[in-house]
Amino acid sequence: MERLILSKKEFEIMEALWKLNRPVSFQEILGFNPTLNRNTLLTTMRKLQRMDLVDVEGVGYNNTSLTRLFTYRLTMEQYFSQFMEDWQKTDMALSLIDQIDQPAGLMRIRDSATHKYDTGKSGQSKDEVEKLDDKEQVIYHFNKKEEK
Repeated sequence: MERLILSKKEFEIMEALWKLNRPVSFQEILGFNPTLNRNTLLTTMRKLQRMDLVDVEGVGYNNTSLTRLFTYRLTMEQYFSQFMEDWQKTDMALSLIDQIDQPAGLMRIRDSATHKYDTGKSGQSKDEVEKLDDKEQVIYHFNKKEEK
């Protein structure tokens, strides 16, 4: 798969969309990042739309004027994960899991991992689980304990 590398301005706009995490207008993007030039924003947003990275979510009001609202199609996680090998993604996920203190968050992670494994999306049979490294086995056995 070919990697998508965003230019500095493309990244700044995507970063605004990711951090605001809701449909936003040009004016809100400019408010989030005042260093952006309005013409550059307009040109770059059109390019991001052609690349299918940004969608027009709808129409809203900016003061009394109607304006288009934009949202991202490519998540920040999808963008950065393309630069990582599977083992790096696993290590990062484990590191982030260690920082979660809320049981509900841990249960969501467990349920997602179990669903992926049970539907065969993990690409591993149960026999292959025995060949997993220690960290991966911990996750697998954690999921199995919780099922009992």
